[in-house]
Amino acid sequence: MSEALFLKATRKKYRFRAHNGHVTIEDVWDTSLEQLNEMAKSYNHQVKELQEESFIAVAPVANEHITDCFELVKAVIKVRLEEEAAKTDEAVKRKRRRELINALASKEQEALTGMTAAEIKAELEKL
Repeated sequence: MSEALFLKATRKKYRFRAHNGHVTIEDVWDTSLEQLNEMAKSYNHQVKELQEESFIAVAPVANEHITDCFELVKAVIKVRLEEEAAKTDEAVKRKRRRELINALASKEQEALTGMTAAEIKAELEKL
């Protein structure tokens, strides 16, 4: 998705049909994924209806607006899904890191526990 389409949407003050009326492109970013999905379905339906009207006529501006809105909503959905996947991946990595740190601490404790009294005394004398 090119930034040109987002620029066009902001310059032309595109409004998107949502469950609570019309919203701006900025508001689309704050819309839940479920609502974005419903918006995309609606725009997809409208685009399909427009395509059925004529295959030889030049698409009027209204068709372009609907198509643009559909593409923008799809782009926002894609970015939001990628962001959620990244958050999930990061959470998994943090959890794995904690597990490894705990395992390392456990192994170090086992090593200390496995030392003989003489080895422990020798270590203490070094300190």
